[in-house]
Amino acid sequence: ECDALVSLDLSNFNTSNVTGMDKMFAHSYALSSIDLSSFNTSKVTSMGYMFVNCKSLTVLDLSTFDTSNVTSMSGMFNNCESLTTIYGSNWDTSKSVHHYSNFSMFKDCNKLVGGKGTTYYMRNVDETYARIDQGKDAPGYFTEKDPTSIQPTTIGRQTDATVYDLQGR
Repeated sequence: ECDALVSLDLSNFNTSNVTGMDKMFAHSYALSSIDLSSFNTSKVTSMGYMFVNCKSLTVLDLSTFDTSNVTSMSGMFNNCESLTTIYGSNWDTSKSVHHYSNFSMFKDCNKLVGGKGTTYYMRNVDETYARIDQGKDAPGYFTEKDPTSIQPTTIGRQTDATVYDLQGR
């Protein structure tokens, strides 16, 4: 409930022994930037309501998350009303024991769009949409992260620096 927190860089966190990430960022209403690139989730069994009410997040990069031991993803992204993109993989949800409660995993993520254009629909909010979007044949809400694409960057303050274009000029 860090409701005024705007950004977090957790790239140096050691999460290799963490088993529960329930409500980890819950109700962080102003959180708009978070770096979870080093999160080791191989031992995590519960991610319930991990990002619930993170109303300012627009992009989440969860492409390194290992969900093979996760048994609950209930409400994980519930009410992330500004979230448009989740970079992810095809998550393993086979150990999920609460399929009925995972029904609210993407609830009220009204702006969410998968990589092939699958748009949020209020009846498609369960764990089966926690996969790379393949369009009509296999819809999902995740976008595959392309390691060769240029990712946007921001600079917090004005600096004097040399800037090169893609041709090295």
